[in-house]
Amino acid sequence: MLKVANYLQIKLLIYNCLDSVSRKYSLLVKVDKTKVIASDGIACRILIQNELLEQVDTFLTLGP
Repeated sequence: MLKVANYLQIKLLIYNCLDSVSRKYSLLVKVDKTKVIASDGIACRILIQNELLEQVDTFLTLGP
């Protein structure tokens, strides 16, 4: 099992990669429509294009 500090560092690395790769390939992430959910219940701050993503408790899914 990962230690909490390592787990948070890994999450931060993934989010930073998402931001840098989307910029590299000119992919537009619609920050106002993008939400984040933390399955472990720990609040997180995720920045994409220098904007904070909204954290939610649940998602509404429209498909199977």
